[in-house]
Amino acid sequence: PDLLAPFSIVNSEDVTEIDKIEQVHKLVSTPLVLHDGSSKSAEEIKEAIAAGVVKVNWNTCLREAWSNALRQTSISNPEEIKPYNILKPSVEVVKKVVEEKIEKI
Repeated sequence: PDLLAPFSIVNSEDVTEIDKIEQVHKLVSTPLVLHDGSSKSAEEIKEAIAAGVVKVNWNTCLREAWSNALRQTSISNPEEIKPYNILKPSVEVVKKVVEEKIEKI
């Protein structure tokens, strides 16, 4: 379970506090997760990984990419009824966003 999720490791300006991540990493043997990766710069994510983070959640940007592609597909192809044709562009966009995020870090 993600025991630290309810506690934000950010300050009031929403800046990732790398020193706190390092401190937690030294104290626990549990893998650390960085939530809200969508709002973090590639540099912040690199620093968080170096400090002990092993998983980054990019939920918001992936949901936005998926839903925007789905809307565009529905507008561009209003007669399409096959779910696999409607959903495929969204899946491809999410793959592309994930690849871009990983390449940056």
